[in-house]
Amino acid sequence: MNQRSKQLSELVDSKTIWWIYGCLAATTLYFNSKIKDPFNSPKMWIIIFISAWLLGHILGYLFKFKIKKELFPIFALLALFITNLLISTFTSDSLYRAFFGENLRRNGFMTYLSLTIIMIATFTFVRITGLRRFFNITYFIGSYLSIYGWLQSTGRDFIEWNNPYNAIIGTVGNPNFAASLMAIVGLVCAGGLLTGTYNITIKLLLALIPVNLIYLIYKSDSRQGLIISALGYALISVFYINSKNKLLGKISILGFSVAGIYSVLGMLQIGPLAQYLYKASVTIRGYYWQAGIAMFKENPLFGVGVDSYGSYFKEYRNVEYPLKYGFNITSTNAHNTPIQFFATSGFIVGLLYLAIQIFVLYRSYLAIKKYQSNDQLAVVSIFAAWAAFQAQSLISIDNIGISIWGWILGGLLIGLSINDQDELAQKLKLKRKNEIDLMKLSLSVLFIIPALAIVIPLYRAEASMLQTQAIYKPEVTDRPANLYDYANRTLNLPLLEPAFKLDIGVFLATSGFTSEGLDILNNQLKADPRNQDLLNILAEYNEQIGEVNKAVGNRLDLAKYDPWNAANYFRLGLLYKSMGDQNGVQKMLEKINSFASLDPIADQARIELGT
Repeated sequence: MNQRSKQLSELVDSKTIWWIYGCLAATTLYFNSKIKDPFNSPKMWIIIFISAWLLGHILGYLFKFKIKKELFPIFALLALFITNLLISTFTSDSLYRAFFGENLRRNGFMTYLSLTIIMIATFTFVRITGLRRFFNITYFIGSYLSIYGWLQSTGRDFIEWNNPYNAIIGTVGNPNFAASLMAIVGLVCAGGLLTGTYNITIKLLLALIPVNLIYLIYKSDSRQGLIISALGYALISVFYINSKNKLLGKISILGFSVAGIYSVLGMLQIGPLAQYLYKASVTIRGYYWQAGIAMFKENPLFGVGVDSYGSYFKEYRNVEYPLKYGFNITSTNAHNTPIQFFATSGFIVGLLYLAIQIFVLYRSYLAIKKYQSNDQLAVVSIFAAWAAFQAQSLISIDNIGISIWGWILGGLLIGLSINDQDELAQKLKLKRKNEIDLMKLSLSVLFIIPALAIVIPLYRAEASMLQTQAIYKPEVTDRPANLYDYANRTLNLPLLEPAFKLDIGVFLATSGFTSEGLDILNNQLKADPRNQDLLNILAEYNEQIGEVNKAVGNRLDLAKYDPWNAANYFRLGLLYKSMGDQNGVQKMLEKINSFASLDPIADQARIELGT
């Protein structure tokens, strides 16, 4: 380390860097099995809280130091991204969902505001001298994921999850998410071994982490994890080989490029690798992407509403989808982050998101060129992990436990690319360091207050809802008093998730509190008239109590938002038949036969609705 780097290392704000890395570790590893959503909600709370603290540090820093010209573009892009996302938020049908995200997803405005602040903090405070701490925290995270992955793979998980998937769900709740996370973490761990930071004994021990993570990815049966691992390790290998021998480097680039092309073709069920790489879920994702693109085409300015893909999916899905996978199967995400932004937040937000990633790619190139030897390999490993994150974001959902890596890795690459000579000159002139620290602390405390005002009610609502659900017994219909008390207590909590209100309405309506439950459901329908689950619940209930006209109204509304649901048209036909409306029956038969004539439900309709 040269003299300038030593001076800069002494002046780096170590406490702030540890807040950033602590946020990375906590968001990746923490979950809470004692709340309704054990994975995504607590991760969102963590990034809201820590980003509020970091915002004070950022403003305190910028109050004293000038923004570097190199950073003007990314500050502008991030500011425009958040501003336009906020505009799309206020034009959304559901403000709650727009701000806090879809239930069990949490990809709303607050999540992206928090991730944006964390990225700014990363490229503001972290330089090459802070990388050893980054690798150390990643080895800690990798060790935890390795141990917990082994427990899950051997059936020794200390929590009994209600899990229909492969047992390896990691700390993110799904095998595909877990595999992608382990791939990204493993790439950083492997890259750190090439940096010369550790002695040979330590390297041998640390090498067990990426090796074990690859094994666990294989055991998770997630091909996307293996594919993005291969991509990342190929990038690291190409740079490493090229650093040793330029000719071999060019040969390796050619070889990996050919392999990459065949791999992509294989995933698309083309070529010799198709039998190994193709998975039916690729075809399903095609339907998700088509629906997202259709949403964007009809709502180009602001999209259908921030994180509201699930509310519109059935309206925009291709008719082939329900015929292949079922009329009631849905999706709450486009499984492609750029398409998700374009579909739910509009053209400007989607374009700005892409521009941010392009800027990170450009700064990555500059960062790799800037350093030599071991430092360059460290930067390359970070770039490989970031590239792996981008690859998985094209076929998967933005999961907060993974997204935090994409935004921090991007921030690291930007920070590492900056010319820090002028920064060192500014810091060496600093005479009032204690004053600046006091300012940062005061601002951070100021921002923490509204963050707590958001996080605490959200936590209370999640915990209370889980308690209410535990009390509810579907077989008990004699008005259990404790259920009513818990339900009302939960309903009166601030910032309660709308999906919880729907569940509570069902709990009460099926437990003897019929009028109370129906009032809740009808109020929810007024707040969210296109909620297809709610329309179906009300239709079924109105059918049961003989309110045929109301049931018909519910199902007609459902047909507007779910036009390719032959099961709904069949139920409508039965209702028309009970009313003696033969014209209505005939219309439903014609509708079903118009797109689902070969489906078994068409045969059932011809038998039961035939005249």
